[in-house]
Amino acid sequence: MDGTRTYAESTVTWLSYYLTWPLIILGIIGLGWAAMRMVRRDAAWAVMLGSMLAPTLLYLVKPAIVPDQLWAIRRFEPITLPGMLLMAGAAAWWLASLLPRGSARAVARRVAGIGIVALPLTTWVSILPSAEYPLSSAVNVTTREMIGARDMIDGLCGLDEGRPIVLVGTSELYGGLRVMCDEPVVLALAAPTQEQIVEMTEAWGEAPLILTRQVGDVPWSTAPSPVLTATVQHSAYTLQRLPRTLMDRDYTWYAGVATELGAVEPVAAVPTATAP
Repeated sequence: MDGTRTYAESTVTWLSYYLTWPLIILGIIGLGWAAMRMVRRDAAWAVMLGSMLAPTLLYLVKPAIVPDQLWAIRRFEPITLPGMLLMAGAAAWWLASLLPRGSARAVARRVAGIGIVALPLTTWVSILPSAEYPLSSAVNVTTREMIGARDMIDGLCGLDEGRPIVLVGTSELYGGLRVMCDEPVVLALAAPTQEQIVEMTEAWGEAPLILTRQVGDVPWSTAPSPVLTATVQHSAYTLQRLPRTLMDRDYTWYAGVATELGAVEPVAAVPTATAP
């Protein structure tokens, strides 16, 4: 393994999964042409380049993302992908203007316009006769990501009754709980002791709700039962192609309220949340 390598070496390739290489090349030419116009004091192109290049260059050089290009590409969706399409269109228009005959320029621009619309559509469909599914499409074209996650978070928020929350053993829903429950949330990746739970209770002035997926991470007063089970559906993790398969992740949650001695009293279950 080479510890000096990063995902930055793949980010332009990730863009090609959605735009195709012809449009990437045209987009780069368009950026160069726009830079030339900017240098010639065409202010509109300066604004365009500034707004597009700042976030684009940041994430191209430093993706800082988990090994899943689907999550990485979301950083490029607001500005980079539409910006590259616009730059590809500008480059195609400029290159067509170099043709000597008016009829040839009109045909070239018409072909370029069709290509700019059609080429990205070709990346959504895969035809591989040797594969298990010879004809497949990018799942995120027709399927929402993380189906079932919202119902799961809503169910967990319904347990807290306004209490602060201690999330034990996993950081997976930390941000979602903090935003959706609108209550203080503390992340405890290591199993808390009863003394630590007492300290949390004293700091807040009320008993917190303890959430965990691992029964052994919490000092229960009695054996707990699952308060919520859920299935969340999302696209398969992939770095080198568009995701074309779905996967289900099953969740089992346990919850309880801290007692005065730091033990955790289990709470009642809520209805099961599953992906539709």
